[in-house]
Amino acid sequence: MAWPVTLNGRVYNAADFEGTAYVTGMPDAFEDFANHAASIHTGLVYQAIDLTNTSSQRGATITWTVASATAVVSGSIVSVNKSFTSGQPIRLAHYTSSTLDGFLDGTVTTFNPVTGVMEFKVGNRIKNSAAASYGGAADAWNISIGGSGDVAPLSSSSDYYSKTGAEAKFLDESSNLSDLDNTATAITNLGINATAAEINTACDGSTAKNSHDHNSTYAKTFTGASTPTALKAGDIWVNGSNIKIATGSGTGSWKQVFPAVYS
Repeated sequence: MAWPVTLNGRVYNAADFEGTAYVTGMPDAFEDFANHAASIHTGLVYQAIDLTNTSSQRGATITWTVASATAVVSGSIVSVNKSFTSGQPIRLAHYTSSTLDGFLDGTVTTFNPVTGVMEFKVGNRIKNSAAASYGGAADAWNISIGGSGDVAPLSSSSDYYSKTGAEAKFLDESSNLSDLDNTATAITNLGINATAAEINTACDGSTAKNSHDHNSTYAKTFTGASTPTALKAGDIWVNGSNIKIATGSGTGSWKQVFPAVYS
């Protein structure tokens, strides 16, 4: 292999492994290799990005700078360059404490490991929190390999919502339309223009009721031991195993029909 080699910011030469030098050189190299491999494909981006406008929608190109990592080597702070390649799928995610506010999935277009400047093509975006924009001089995005890359969503102009976001934006099935923003407008849009009185008249000819109560037209069934007040002839009263039918309105019009009463 060609020397020198830089791992995790530390420069190694062949002499670091010759003779007995490998006793210290090899463990150091293994440690630096592990740290280097873990950090070269992750980083921080200190840049404000709006997750609601066209600048971050699918197909858009965003340019940002991946901050250099530093490591302490032999008491000195050295810069550790990142390693991203064109076409690599990456995810840019923003967190507030442990809450994921949103992220961008896409692919690397170009990356300069010296300057950290990356050109990124957006494949998909997710916004979980209320704010539109995140990131800034003291507010970092986390960048790492992964995500869905440039996988197309169902529609090229669509956004996806988290469960919480969808529940806030769309109607809830269990609410039975009680969560409509404007019920009156919805009724008009559906062409439901009848008044309560018109509905009552169509149902049973009564303008005194405000529900589908057909008792004024059809037989009403009463139950229990207490003598009910019949509304009209034909009403039915079931008291245990006894069945009576009203010959008119009131409490004194009940005639037992079962079991049969002979007189």
